[in-house]
Amino acid sequence: MDSEIFEKLPPTRLFFRCAIPSIVTMAFGALYQIADGLFVGRFIGENALAAVNIVMPVIMMVFAFSNMAATGASVRIAVLLGKKNREEASRVFSFTVKFIFVLSCVIGMIGFFFAEFFVRLLAPTATTQAIEYGVTYLRVYAIFSPLSTLSHATDNFLRVCGKEKLSMRLSIGTQLLNVLLDVILVAFFGQGVWAAAFTSCFAMALSAIITLCLFRKKRLDLYYTRKNISV
Repeated sequence: MDSEIFEKLPPTRLFFRCAIPSIVTMAFGALYQIADGLFVGRFIGENALAAVNIVMPVIMMVFAFSNMAATGASVRIAVLLGKKNREEASRVFSFTVKFIFVLSCVIGMIGFFFAEFFVRLLAPTATTQAIEYGVTYLRVYAIFSPLSTLSHATDNFLRVCGKEKLSMRLSIGTQLLNVLLDVILVAFFGQGVWAAAFTSCFAMALSAIITLCLFRKKRLDLYYTRKNISV
């Protein structure tokens, strides 16, 4: 399987094989964030840009938690794959995906119904319009939360399976799709702040669905299983 590269490749070659896709992904991620801010500030207005900056820390905290859970699980998965215990590794993988999905649903519900509370808590002196924009932006992310958070987790599982280049391509495709949708919905059709949130969430959700489908039918080192993890 592809994860055997971690055993067979020399350390220097393995380092560059894993590092270069990560560097490219981070570079495109920075470009996407700049483009997102430009579209919001240029075509919607300063209040919309302020609203995005207000709620983004909350959104990034949720994504960071998802990534943290997946990274921790990936360490255990890598150890199990190194021991040729593919079945137990897949149990850990399946449990982690379920855990992140269920918790994201709960967080999404809280974020949707308490969006205004969080926005006012983060920026009590913000203008009324900025608060309204912030609530709208946060609620769109809350609706897509189960899939968008998984998009920040599943790339860890692809890399541990030796599919670091595929992870890079999916990440770049997600970011380019987001920019393209920004051009169409925000710049061309003149939609509001909800469209700016929707473009990002839709791109991440699509990436998560594609990635999750890759683990079906035992195509990769990891696959879905209903068996519980060993205690």
